Amino acid sequence: MIHVILFIPLFTYAILWIYFIVGCQRKAFNSSNHLKSFSITIIIPFRNESHRIDDLLISLDDLDETACELNILFIDDHSSDDGKEKINSWKNKTQKKVQLIELNQTNGFGKKRAIKKGIDHSYNDWIFTLDADSKISKHFLQKFKSHISENKEIYLLPVVENSSGFSLSVIESYMLSIIAFASANNYAPILANGTGMIFKRNLFLQLDPYNGNYHIASGDDLFFLEKVNEKEPSKITAITAKELIIETHSPNSYANMLSRSARWVSKMNQSNLHYTKIIGLVVILCNLSILASIGYSIFQYDLKILLSIISLKFFFDIALFSIAVKFYGNKKLILKTPMIYLFYPLHLLIVMIYLMIGNKSWKGRKI
Repeated sequence: MIHVILFIPLFTYAILWIYFIVGCQRKAFNSSNHLKSFSITIIIPFRNESHRIDDLLISLDDLDETACELNILFIDDHSSDDGKEKINSWKNKTQKKVQLIELNQTNGFGKKRAIKKGIDHSYNDWIFTLDADSKISKHFLQKFKSHISENKEIYLLPVVENSSGFSLSVIESYMLSIIAFASANNYAPILANGTGMIFKRNLFLQLDPYNGNYHIASGDDLFFLEKVNEKEPSKITAITAKELIIETHSPNSYANMLSRSARWVSKMNQSNLHYTKIIGLVVILCNLSILASIGYSIFQYDLKILLSIISLKFFFDIALFSIAVKFYGNKKLILKTPMIYLFYPLHLLIVMIYLMIGNKSWKGRKI
């Protein structure tokens, strides 16, 4: 009986991973637009990002805006570092159209308030939300223009971490990004990343996705996805073109990754993305079954179950991760996956313990 209990999460996990692999192989939508130009506003909410914003400023300076009306809005969410001064200095040198707007006590605080204020100050058709620690390619806008379709109004873009960062977090970012793409390609998106979303301004105003949850420090991406899935599910799609990959900074320590994981779990708990929660539960149970099988193997002096579960899980993980590496590059990451995947069950256990006893905050604010 114990054998069946330990293998049930693995079988469910395998079915899900096959579902995602199929989603990756499914042909993405075809764009047949003949746009000569389009208008877009890049909104960058930031709070105390002075030490991580340089790559973004360089990439924005290099950004080709041919055949595009581009505006860039930086929204300062009550920073206490010299980020505003750095942006103002860059603003005075660049040829791009840039505004720096500050939230005040009347506007409130938080990333969602910052994004909403940016959208209120924008007049372009499209909105592109970016994090201050990210960067994009020179031909990003031209490539996106070629993917615009008449019947799609929100695009989920690939977001991965810098490969020189913390390996566990980098590999996790690859997996989350490929799962987001696969699920959207299966017409049932379960994940979105706030630094990789382009959407119609009118769609956002119509859905008003942050209404009722401004008090929650994080979750701009998931609350928007929740509202789109509920009201306009046919208008969302995902793109994996290499020129549209958005690269972000990786946490520089395990402690920072742990804090971020706690924030992700917190915002997920407060959303109504039920399928996402179920899939998250399956992932947790499958990984915890590995820890349970270790205890069982020690108690029974039998490694068969443990080796079987680890081998099967690793097979499906590598199959999906290999697709992610093919899409996003950096084949060297595959060499690091065996040790990373062996540690991941323990990581999830640590996250669960941290959620119960840890100090859960994000940029000085309670989550």
